[in-house]
Amino acid sequence: MEKIAGAAIFLVGLLIMFSGRPTAAKNGSPTAGTFRLPSWADRAIQWGIGILSVWFGVQLFFGEAHFF
Repeated sequence: MEKIAGAAIFLVGLLIMFSGRPTAAKNGSPTAGTFRLPSWADRAIQWGIGILSVWFGVQLFFGEAHFF
């Protein structure tokens, strides 16, 4: 079961890294009372989550990590 979950998490991590675009504003002029991330920070967070997902998926697949 952990091999299936590892493969699924690995694929989800790849999808997170390579699909989608940052949704943060690129013009740098947020409206009053709001906070927006710069587009580079949004992309860095996206890649960080993707890399962690790929890493955990590989660890699950090869038996180095366990859910419980």
